[in-house]
Amino acid sequence: MLKSAALALAFIASITPASAQMLCMSFESAKQMAKNAGEEPQVTGKLPEGWSFLLFATTKGETWTSVMVHPNGQTCILGVGKDLEVLWPTKPDGKDI
Repeated sequence: MLKSAALALAFIASITPASAQMLCMSFESAKQMAKNAGEEPQVTGKLPEGWSFLLFATTKGETWTSVMVHPNGQTCILGVGKDLEVLWPTKPDGKDI
């Protein structure tokens, strides 16, 4: 399972706005769109070239939205879905989530 998660993260890290057709907007617009869906930021991580990965989700994982955020605020939607399942019971640093 951990191998699958690592492969998924490697795939996400390889995506750039130039390599795919994505819906992009301001960070504030993306944040408002997620809020309208009842989603809040849950996970973040650094990507190459200054981009960040951000996962919005409802507290119980019913729906989720993943985005890439450029330092200038440009935010591109990677995907949306439902039934998010957390695989790690603790953070990578060993502390409880």
